[in-house]
Amino acid sequence: MGQVEVECSDCHGRPDKFAWELPLGYGDEYGKKLNDQPRGLAEKRLQLSWQFGTRYEAEDGFLLSSRGNPIGNVVRRGNQVIVHSATGQDFQVPVLKNINQDKKWKDPSAPVAMSAVSAHMDKLECYGCHASWVPQCYGCHVKVDYSRDKDGKQKSGIDWVASGNAKKKNGQIIPKKYSVQIPGIPKLKFDWSKIVERDGTQVATVGTHWPMSRALNKEELDTLLRAGTCMGCHQNMTDKKLWQKVSEKGTLDPKQHLEMMNKMIKFMAEKAQKGTDW
Repeated sequence: MGQVEVECSDCHGRPDKFAWELPLGYGDEYGKKLNDQPRGLAEKRLQLSWQFGTRYEAEDGFLLSSRGNPIGNVVRRGNQVIVHSATGQDFQVPVLKNINQDKKWKDPSAPVAMSAVSAHMDKLECYGCHASWVPQCYGCHVKVDYSRDKDGKQKSGIDWVASGNAKKKNGQIIPKKYSVQIPGIPKLKFDWSKIVERDGTQVATVGTHWPMSRALNKEELDTLLRAGTCMGCHQNMTDKKLWQKVSEKGTLDPKQHLEMMNKMIKFMAEKAQKGTDW
């Protein structure tokens, strides 16, 4: 997350560990080996936030960020995580370990993606899946002004959310005030969100901001683009006894996957009775 100190796991934890059971630096290590010591909790906030921020009771302890700083408005309450918001409301954070133990996943693919396939949690950022956006400059650099005019109304046309209320008759949203960040180049047809071609050829430069960043290679793309069809079999990974009977250590490439599916179909045709066994 770079300049953003708080990682998703600082509050949500992992399916096998609460946030306070994770080591310091988890999610922010950039390839460094971490120790196995739990980060624990803080009894006190940082002096600056204690002096100038809203004061909250520590309850069972303030949660720590991946960099070891107390998050002054996020506390542990038993095995729950509570966020005290600036509006005065308290929000209960979905804690992955609680969800995993209580088997209250909203989607059957979730325990496979986040628990059974442990490499996902070890090698991917949470927003690698839990985001619909493509990284752009707007997240940090858009100008937002929450001040109000003399009538008490929020200034429209500066905040991009508020200015989106302006529409043409055909429903097209037209902000009252906007500026073109990058002018269009005539006759240039290129998908600026594309970093790598399907065959693994890199078409855009990456890696100037973050250590270890790079485009996906062909092997990773082949694995990633199988998504959606995998759950027919891999939903059973959460049943460890069943999965041990049909799986071996290691991974299969796309060709081996196809051959395995071919064998399964032929086995069903020979051993199972259609309409009875499936």
